[in-house]
Amino acid sequence: MGSDEPIHVAVDPETGTSNLTLKGRITVDCARAFHKAALDLVAGGTNVRLSCEGAEFFDVSALQIFLSLGRELMKQRRRCDIVGVTGPLAADFRLVGLGGAVAQS
Repeated sequence: MGSDEPIHVAVDPETGTSNLTLKGRITVDCARAFHKAALDLVAGGTNVRLSCEGAEFFDVSALQIFLSLGRELMKQRRRCDIVGVTGPLAADFRLVGLGGAVAQS
């Protein structure tokens, strides 16, 4: 996906960690692309870093994808670090039980 897309995945060549960057408003309109990226990350076999520095809003569909991705990675004993969640987004993450997954960046 291009850099103007709300969802971008790249692998860090040094650590092998898959980096998923989210920006803008992550809503049901891009949920299919976010879900596909999450499924690809689960199948990829690496640890995952979700970068939310550029995100402005997550709707319920996005939060469900975060939960599902985290659950699947935990089953495989892989890490899922979520960074860059601040302000109201951090409150939303805590509300749905993801507060512990958010790394202090």
